[in-house]
Amino acid sequence: MGAELQCMPCDTFWPPADPKPGVGATVVAYADGAGTASGSSLWHWGTRCGRIVTPPMEAPRGLRGSVQCAAMGASFAVAVRSDGAVVSWGCSRHGALGLGAGRLCVRALAPGTVRPAARGEPIVAVSAGLRHVLALTGSGRLLAWGGNAAGQLGVGDGKPRFRPALVEGLQELVQAVASRNMSFAVSGRGQVFAWGDNAGDALALGSGNQCELSPSLMSSLGSTAVSRLEVTGGSGAAEKEHLVIAHAGAPWKEVSGANLKESDAEFRIDMGFWLWGTWGTRHFAAPCRPWVRGRPESAREEQKLRKVVAAGEYFVVLMEDGCLFAWGRSEEGCLGLGDRMVSSVALPLVLPPGPEGAEAGCAVDLQHGRRHLLALSEHGRVYSWGDGRLGQLGLTCTRPAFEPTLVSELASHRVSQILAVRDASYALADCGSVFAWGDNADDALGLPKGEGFGLRTVLAPVKMAGFRGGRITRLEVQ
Repeated sequence: MGAELQCMPCDTFWPPADPKPGVGATVVAYADGAGTASGSSLWHWGTRCGRIVTPPMEAPRGLRGSVQCAAMGASFAVAVRSDGAVVSWGCSRHGALGLGAGRLCVRALAPGTVRPAARGEPIVAVSAGLRHVLALTGSGRLLAWGGNAAGQLGVGDGKPRFRPALVEGLQELVQAVASRNMSFAVSGRGQVFAWGDNAGDALALGSGNQCELSPSLMSSLGSTAVSRLEVTGGSGAAEKEHLVIAHAGAPWKEVSGANLKESDAEFRIDMGFWLWGTWGTRHFAAPCRPWVRGRPESAREEQKLRKVVAAGEYFVVLMEDGCLFAWGRSEEGCLGLGDRMVSSVALPLVLPPGPEGAEAGCAVDLQHGRRHLLALSEHGRVYSWGDGRLGQLGLTCTRPAFEPTLVSELASHRVSQILAVRDASYALADCGSVFAWGDNADDALGLPKGEGFGLRTVLAPVKMAGFRGGRITRLEVQ
């Protein structure tokens, strides 16, 4: 689907010059500044609906306060301020600003205030698709507004809403996700609901309908209690593919079922998550529960999953205790198992020692791009492995790494967060500095002139500049 038709002026979201075409996602940086005349509390750069935004653009200085959370749509943005107010800016002829039919374009210097339909209830989270917004209230109710051609608002029809509307029938929600023209929600009881664009059974409901106008329970998950969803391929992705991962229970449990032979059951181990959508070259129109053969000796059954990577033909998971396991197939080293390219058994990954033999410690985060992975240790060190032909590993070369390798260029910094975006990588240090490396086509990394600007590939981490008004405290990819 194409980018939003825009009215002028559109300096609210795009750079002054005509944006270049590109493929990827948007990186959002949150700052602890007050969003006053000295600088912004929110920045974004990267690719938005096929257009490159670089260097980093400031959000409206009129936000007046720090931002709790934000969501970027095709040509608009919505943010929840620290005082609980919801504001929007940009352009949307479909009503995604939530300001009424008379306000379809809002300049950056004066963001509009969205008046929620649930008066008196604070908004705790927002999520944006291409043309619609979902907002979760503190009591677990859901508000929706914007484009609705595929029924993605869940209000029972296909008409847009220019102001927030309450999504009936959903209560005590703990998560809501807008992805392109689809919507998902998780209740406190672990139930998953889906609605919106269902072309190709993208919602995995099994209904065969092209669109679902109201929230539908995903009965195919049975009695499984889902704790949260991870959705890739959202509003910022140029590809049509998307993948949904549902965290459900503890892993390392034996799979049972009437269709399994006794000899198979003892070897099949449930990994505690479901997935549907596009995984590599495969498309799952119904939830699939991955399993592995056998349980590693180092696996602790009581530990839950912290992060799941499902890409290509392989899986890498991060457990709550900081252990990493991988299985599947990858000829580019993404398994991180050295020379081993294929494994039907979940094998542990080992982080090498830090500088001067310092203990590696446990992993606290795991990120993946198209063909590379990043891990962050409890000591603030960054490790990378996989394909390195565009410098995305940060190892000062373009060679692949077949096992986790320390990014030594960041050894003098304690890193608090990592991001992998397609063939690019980012690291946020405790001091608030942001480092970027990897694919820099059309300067999409947002680096300053003289420091990687103009280079096609950046082989080592380079410090980003220009974030005025506060220290960067958090990064997101949308």
